[in-house]
Amino acid sequence: MYSGESWDLGSGYELRIKDFNRDRVYALLALEKDGIVVKEEVIRAGDYFTYNTTSNGIEITMLSLKIAGMFSNG
Repeated sequence: MYSGESWDLGSGYELRIKDFNRDRVYALLALEKDGIVVKEEVIRAGDYFTYNTTSNGIEITMLSLKIAGMFSNG
């Protein structure tokens, strides 16, 4: 994915790379549900991006992914 692109995860969820720092060490990720940001976090390679929510009083993990790497095109 490139900065500004989104990945459709289904059920109204999208993962978006909002921005990178100059050296591509950190990125700002946003998870959106029906166009509303539900989680936003600065991450780097090796970090986990996890989103938990509560349903009927029970906390569940909706998304957990590991950022394998970040690369610059050019």
